[in-house]
Amino acid sequence: MAHQRAFAAIPLASERPAKPRETGLTMMADWGLPLGQQKDICASNGHFIDLAKIAVGQSGVIDQQHLKDKVAAYQQADIEPFPGGMFLEYALHLGKEREYWDACQEAGYRLIEVSDNAIPLDAGTKTRLITEARERDMKVLGEVGSKHDITPTDALIADIKACLDAGSWKVFVEAAELADNGKIRTDLIEAIQDNLDSDQLLWELPGSWIPGTHECDVHELAVWLVESLGANANIANVMPQWIVELETLRCGVGVRTLVKELEAVKAESAA
Repeated sequence: MAHQRAFAAIPLASERPAKPRETGLTMMADWGLPLGQQKDICASNGHFIDLAKIAVGQSGVIDQQHLKDKVAAYQQADIEPFPGGMFLEYALHLGKEREYWDACQEAGYRLIEVSDNAIPLDAGTKTRLITEARERDMKVLGEVGSKHDITPTDALIADIKACLDAGSWKVFVEAAELADNGKIRTDLIEAIQDNLDSDQLLWELPGSWIPGTHECDVHELAVWLVESLGANANIANVMPQWIVELETLRCGVGVRTLVKELEAVKAESAA
């Protein structure tokens, strides 16, 4: 069903492209949503969500039929689900990558994340994994950056380019790289923007798994990304309860954007 927003007579500051989108992507993090709740989210907010990460190793612990049902429910809502990349890292560590690909296809996944967050991979291994996934007709999301250390900017940029050259559709930039002691690393983000097409990147929001992270930090980065990179920045790791809030920021009717707009009107009236 086509999305017909309420209050349609009131124009928004930014009109969002319709799905399927190549820009303005929102990736939701699924940390164990029950199927009924997942379907409710898809029904109410699915037009705002493009991708859903079934995070970390959930795919390896939940019931097989339940996983198939979750994957199918997302796809029926035009949301592409994928398993967290760290589970592939774990399978690779065990020498079980072929079994991993087989299980992904059995579950119905059509999109795969190839990361090296926890286990450093050399460029050849990362390229090989991306190639193997594509040979099985699966689309690939690359990921760069570490959850533990600050990676030199040049190395991050080279890694992004290598992922894209190997055939990744988009590349995640790890959230832990985007802030240092709570301060947004604007220099890093600007350097990446200067060297790459931003439409090919997905900027991750941090979560509670990063020490010292508070909800206000997550909100601050989301606001900065929208204000600095534009309404159609690709943003990842959005929690289910923040999906609509992010959309209000994108469309210019969020708490920060409305305050700025109304303050500007007030200043103009007083002039």
